[in-house]
Amino acid sequence: AQDQHGREGDRASGVEAPRVTVACAGRSGSRFLVRILRGAGLNVGHEAWHTVHGVTGQAGGLDVDVSWMATHREPAGHVFYQHREPQAVISSYAHVPANGGYEQEQLRHIRWSDNPLQRAVRWWVSCSRRARDRGWGTWKVEKLSPVQVQAVAGAAGVGVSVPHAERAITGVSERTNRHNRAGLVPWPEILEQADDAAELEWLVSLAGYQGP
Repeated sequence: AQDQHGREGDRASGVEAPRVTVACAGRSGSRFLVRILRGAGLNVGHEAWHTVHGVTGQAGGLDVDVSWMATHREPAGHVFYQHREPQAVISSYAHVPANGGYEQEQLRHIRWSDNPLQRAVRWWVSCSRRARDRGWGTWKVEKLSPVQVQAVAGAAGVGVSVPHAERAITGVSERTNRHNRAGLVPWPEILEQADDAAELEWLVSLAGYQGP
């Protein structure tokens, strides 16, 4: 059987992987992006295929899955990576209450630290390094453009015009993309927790940002 976009497979079986994965470090505007892509007409999951339990196969037939848990796995389909201002991401992670999902992923992929800020820095570096090494197409969520939305849709085999993509972006409140109610951690404190401050600053620059 074919779905509405001509893809082979039974959508009800829950075994067809997404054509596109958008990975990130977490705390990086994934919910914001999901709402935009849905507004553009795509069938989008949020941590639906790539989950804390691995690839569950319980969300087949998606055009796109947006998930921070895809970053350290073998993501399905064409892969993009969404950056968000590193100070904001690291600060947000440093203030996240300990929970099983975040800790489980961090225990698997970084050297553990009981210091939440050091752990947040290591996690951001690990995710950014992986995106760099894999050569994934990247963008900054703060500068998300209609052309990038169109590229994601095109990789999923869905035609979306630039004006349609622009309407999808403007139709989502920027408040969806805000974290850090506890405030930003000063950049010098972040650098102090880096195992390699030079690498951290290089990755920040590579992502298109500058440390304060």
